[in-house]
Amino acid sequence: MKVDPTSSPLSVSDVHSPAVRESARITRVGAASRRFDREARVCGDACCLICDATNCELAFPRRLSWLWRCRDCGLRFAWPQPTDCELAEVYGDDYFATFGFDAAGAEAYRSMKRVQAADLLAFAPAPDDGATLLDVGAGLGDLVWVARQHGWDAMGIEMNPFAVATANNLMPESVIESTWEAFEPATRERFDVVTCTDVIEHVRDPEAALGKLLACLRPGGCLLLTTPDVSCRRARWMGAAWYHYHRDHLWYFQRSTLVSVARRAGFEVEMCRPASKQFQLAYVLSVLSSYPNQGSVRWISRAIGRCLPADWKGRLNLRVTEGLLLVARRPMGDYHP
Repeated sequence: MKVDPTSSPLSVSDVHSPAVRESARITRVGAASRRFDREARVCGDACCLICDATNCELAFPRRLSWLWRCRDCGLRFAWPQPTDCELAEVYGDDYFATFGFDAAGAEAYRSMKRVQAADLLAFAPAPDDGATLLDVGAGLGDLVWVARQHGWDAMGIEMNPFAVATANNLMPESVIESTWEAFEPATRERFDVVTCTDVIEHVRDPEAALGKLLACLRPGGCLLLTTPDVSCRRARWMGAAWYHYHRDHLWYFQRSTLVSVARRAGFEVEMCRPASKQFQLAYVLSVLSSYPNQGSVRWISRAIGRCLPADWKGRLNLRVTEGLLLVARRPMGDYHP
């Protein structure tokens, strides 16, 4: 029995059938020949991006019928992937409201994001005169703003029209509306630094995305990338209820798998380490109350949010370590476009 990747998710009874167990031995398709159908969920069988193993299984068969785990390398991934239409519903104008950005909390939200941006840029080399930086998945433009304050000639790309308009209202012509696939910098416009914060887990093909980031860098240029860490203590403790398990996250990396896919894309990896971020309580409560895997956690978060004064939620900050920071470079001898 071969499972159609465009079919509805497997039921609990289906998961334990011999035919589905056999189909769970997913065949890897080579990165060069892998093609995703823009109208279907995926083309062909789901595959492990990292290794040639054919030994994959559902990570939480009774809770998340779409989340798979490679037994050999530990990569977790969504299969079937959502359609473009399904993802478009997620990435609408109200996408950033899910994370606490609204008219009432805009200033506090920006303050939080700028602290996070400054923390990330501490890992970048000190900018020389005219040093250039590209932020991929720039969101509302806060990292671009901080980078400019630190002396970078910075710009961003972002696919969400609302976010692009919001960023350009603050800094005219600072963020271009584009996907990573469509963005094509000229050879003379290679960047000294590329940042990519909490984006790689959203793309359909991370290796191809990393290849594009590599092409955006000059030889010797630096990539700073962050993503949730599926092996962190909180993910292990929460299991299927971990709040990063939602349908617009297509890939879940741990240190070894993130390093592996970066090297496959051509990067020289300098460092991959746990990443901490400072979050406002308002942001944390908004995230916990919005995602469907929470149960009682979602209810409690909403109750706390209703009880606490808005200014308290904006002032209280939490530092959370549950992500990964990758620092990598384009090889000096790599002069290919």
